[in-house]
Amino acid sequence: MPYHHKEGPVNTALNNYAGSYLMPLTRPPYMANFPVEIVVKNDKLYVKASGKEIELKPETTTKFFFADGTDQQIEFEKDSTGNATKVWHIAWGIKKEIKKID
Repeated sequence: MPYHHKEGPVNTALNNYAGSYLMPLTRPPYMANFPVEIVVKNDKLYVKASGKEIELKPETTTKFFFADGTDQQIEFEKDSTGNATKVWHIAWGIKKEIKKID
């Protein structure tokens, strides 16, 4: 069954998630990574890559889905201070870690 995303609560600490990341490709070559930026604009998160900017809608306070209708999500694991310790890209059922580079 397809997963249907539902918009949830807005996290007020979005700046803790912003930064530069290396995201794994979900198509061959799977070992490749490409740079993306996660930015905050007007109290919303966006992912920027290859000249495109896609809004990330909150599903929970740590899990966001791509507003473009693709089955992609970004999930953050936080420490006790609220900073992201691990970041995951979930696409079409495949979960891969995203590496923060700044």
